[in-house]
Amino acid sequence: MSEQQVVHCPSCERDVSGIVHARYDNPNAHYLGPYEESYHRYAFVSCPECKHPFLTVETGHPLGSCFTNPGVLYPPRGEVVSPCVPEAIRACFYEAQQCYQNYHYRAASVLCRAVLELTAKEKGVTQGNLEKKIDKLRELNLLNDDLHLWAHQIRFFGNRAAHDLDPGTDHTDAKDALDLVKAILDYVYSLRDKFERFKQNRESKPHS
Repeated sequence: MSEQQVVHCPSCERDVSGIVHARYDNPNAHYLGPYEESYHRYAFVSCPECKHPFLTVETGHPLGSCFTNPGVLYPPRGEVVSPCVPEAIRACFYEAQQCYQNYHYRAASVLCRAVLELTAKEKGVTQGNLEKKIDKLRELNLLNDDLHLWAHQIRFFGNRAAHDLDPGTDHTDAKDALDLVKAILDYVYSLRDKFERFKQNRESKPHS
């Protein structure tokens, strides 16, 4: 029977009994002080459900039997937003992502709502509640019709998570909120500007 390792599959987004195909123990321990060293051992693991491979690492003492729970080194978890997004907004998005990865789905949904609030503020839209701010972003053409509807869906997820005693926020709601707010950030701070530059370049060239 193949060796197994309980680990969080980054593709299935849940804990699985991964199949260990190979191991590597790092012979170079890191000295941290008297009688204290850090020792890493790595494993090449595949998920029995989705079959995707990933690399894990455990940390412990080279002479002991106690190691940390395995963490996934590769592939990296989570989405990366454009560097064009202001730092404060990126930080809020990554905090929401971290909450999701640690199973805090309610907090992730609330923080996705906060990302919208910060985006509206950064674009100079400060009057009214978030519903009115989202409508104003559409009026200013900072959101298209689809993203306008998506933003309201994120607002709904966030409001429910923040105010309901039993919001019923599960991992699918939080993942949807993260995916939708990521698409909004890409559009507002990256794709929209790229398209405007494309149109300007096309208009500046003589027609054939």
